[in-house]
Amino acid sequence: MSIIDKAVEPIKQWIFGIALKKSFVALAKLIVSFAAAKGIAVSFAFNGIQFDLADIGIMTAALNSLFTMLRNWLKIKYPNKFGWL
Repeated sequence: MSIIDKAVEPIKQWIFGIALKKSFVALAKLIVSFAAAKGIAVSFAFNGIQFDLADIGIMTAALNSLFTMLRNWLKIKYPNKFGWL
């Protein structure tokens, strides 16, 4: 078994990991773009605090922040499964 044969499998896994990460990032961007383009407004209350995301800019920033928090939580809570994010 040559050095190249030993390196092929880890390289394939690394490339697949990058492709998977980029696909999740693209999906998050698609969701945010769709919500911004359609002008989806969200209003909800959490622990007595009213949130009104009628402004497109605020809603877009909130969605981006939500996806970032979710990604970071998954990386910290389940590092073995989602450490690649």
